Amino acid sequence: MPPLSASPSASMAEDPIRNLKASDESKEILSKIAAEVNAAYRENFEAMLASLQDIAEGQKRLLTTLGILVKAIEPKLAHDVAAAVSIAMPGSRPDIASAMVLADPGAAGYTLSQGELAKQVGLTQADVSILTRAFGLDVDSAYSVRIPQGKKTVVKYRSITGARLRELIAAPPAPLTDIAQGSIKRARATLAKKQESQAALGAAGTE
Repeated sequence: MPPLSASPSASMAEDPIRNLKASDESKEILSKIAAEVNAAYRENFEAMLASLQDIAEGQKRLLTTLGILVKAIEPKLAHDVAAAVSIAMPGSRPDIASAMVLADPGAAGYTLSQGELAKQVGLTQADVSILTRAFGLDVDSAYSVRIPQGKKTVVKYRSITGARLRELIAAPPAPLTDIAQGSIKRARATLAKKQESQAALGAAGTE
């Protein structure tokens, strides 16, 4: 968590202390009290933020669990469950949602292999492999899940991953390796050609 700036109340308290008509010893004691109050404020505020983040993460995971259970029991009601953006964040405790996703990733929406994702986006599997790792999509539980299969691990992607991959290709985060930048350059050229072809077909259809 980034360090918090000093409390406004503490900075306001320091000036009156210096201007008090009191001995230097009294001013020093008051300054120490103000510093302790400021430190306690910062510590409690950071603890509150951490608690709020834990609560938000728990809600997301509960929504995911609820969605999986509803889909299994009554598929017609699945669309009424609010979407959650993650299964479990790195370092958090596993729950029923992560266990059920690993047990039946297809039912949880993780249906695409890397090759199928490449076909969906319209890029080579090699470039998709490089870019999903460069953008962290292969370890982001909002888009993928890792499934142990014997001695290897298979990654399955959700259908929304293709749209997110296109967004990141158009506006990639920095910094990236030279290999990733090369894949982005090739991907942009490929996608641009596809757009030109689609535009040409659309124009021909209106003639």
